[in-house]
Amino acid sequence: MKSLLILLGVALGWPSPAVKARQELRLIVPATSEVRALDARLARDIFRGRRTRWGQRPVQLVFSDAAPETFEQIARSLGRQSPDAFRRHWLQLAFQGEALAPVRVGDDRAMIEYVAAHPGTIGYTVTPDLPPTVRAVFTLSRQSAGGRVLSIDARLAGSVFNILRFVTWPADAPEGALCVWQAPGVLEELRRKRPPGWSLRRIASASEARTGCRAVFAGRDDTASVAALVAAVRDRAVLTIGSSDRFVRAGGMVGLVVHAGGVAPSVRLDAVGDGRVRFRSALLRIATLIR
Repeated sequence: MKSLLILLGVALGWPSPAVKARQELRLIVPATSEVRALDARLARDIFRGRRTRWGQRPVQLVFSDAAPETFEQIARSLGRQSPDAFRRHWLQLAFQGEALAPVRVGDDRAMIEYVAAHPGTIGYTVTPDLPPTVRAVFTLSRQSAGGRVLSIDARLAGSVFNILRFVTWPADAPEGALCVWQAPGVLEELRRKRPPGWSLRRIASASEARTGCRAVFAGRDDTASVAALVAAVRDRAVLTIGSSDRFVRAGGMVGLVVHAGGVAPSVRLDAVGDGRVRFRSALLRIATLIR
């Protein structure tokens, strides 16, 4: 059992006791933003000035003066330039009227406060526990091999597949796909991983989860959306997975929360014994159980 717990922790991205947790840099937007997540290409396009609008709203970058090494990571990983060249590049874009000039703030706290209060902004932070006023949409992680960029979507996709290994369905449950709702970035990452024994399907509404789905990953965690999904599969053996504790508190079965050490699972307690699906004890031992 102990070895199984260790394997699950590694699979979900939790650092072992012997491994020092990595400091991670996350891109953040206001919690009210329609942007749910960025892939690596879009993040680079934004920080290189190739993508300058969120729909009808202009994008405005926010830079911090507090930690030069953090700004350097942004400049080199996303801007693909040295810090000095990155600054000159954005000054030129602003001077030519091709983009809004970046805003400068003093530290991580000021960064979070400014982004939270200004629609259209995107900033960055190493703060591990974010307030509900902002949302992380992309993660840059410095690996021991140096400089590998990981997106939140990639982390979530890997964790979804690992969760499926620790869930069983009733013998008489119909076959079904892993369905994805309102999470195009996660769906793209799932398609790259191609899990054995699972087909993938995009669904456009919660009601579609009622037929042909054995598990659903939902990109929305607002109360109304989760309620619609839960109602659609209420009497079905369908595992519902989301990307936050809010998803579980609103009625979903499993939430996957990306944090500085990896991805932490949450499980809704009343889902454990309702008989539709069964969670292996190894998952329950490391998950946060939510009533």
